[in-house]
Amino acid sequence: MLGTGLVAAFICALLHRIVHRDTFRRYHEVGYAVFLQLGVIFAVLLAFVFNNVWSNYDVASQAIDSECGSLHGVAILSDRLPSPARDAILNDLHAYLTIVIDQEWADMQRRNESRAADAKFQSLWHTVETVNTDLADNQIRGQMLSLLKAVKQDCIR
Repeated sequence: MLGTGLVAAFICALLHRIVHRDTFRRYHEVGYAVFLQLGVIFAVLLAFVFNNVWSNYDVASQAIDSECGSLHGVAILSDRLPSPARDAILNDLHAYLTIVIDQEWADMQRRNESRAADAKFQSLWHTVETVNTDLADNQIRGQMLSLLKAVKQDCIR
C-alpha cells in the first residue's frame, strides 16, 4: 500500500512538471466530482464489510458464551452427584476444556477441525451417560445431557 502511494505521488509530481497548469485547472472541477463519488462508494463498501465482520464476530461470541454457560451448568449439576460420579464427570470436563483452549482454538484459527476436542467431548458425553448414580440422580443426569446437547448445537452453529 505504501508502494502504491509512492508510485502515485511520483506520477503526480511528474505530471505537474510535464502538463501546463491551465490544463489542470480546466479538469479540476470534473475530477473533484468524480473523486467525491468514488469516496462515497468506498465509504459505503467499507461500511458493508465492517458490518459483515462485526456480525460474524457477534455470532461467534454468542456461541462461545452459550457453550461456556452450558458447560458451567454441567459442572454445577455434577457437584450434586456422589463422589465417584462427580469426579469422573469433572475430570472429563476439565480434559475437554483444556483441549478446547490449548488446541481447538489454534486449529480454528487455521480453519481446521479439531478431532481431539471432538473425541474429548464424546468421552464427556459417554461419562455423563454411563456413570453410576442412584435412581434419584437420573433427573440431574438428564439435565446434564440436555446441557451437553446444547453445547454440541452451539459448536455446529
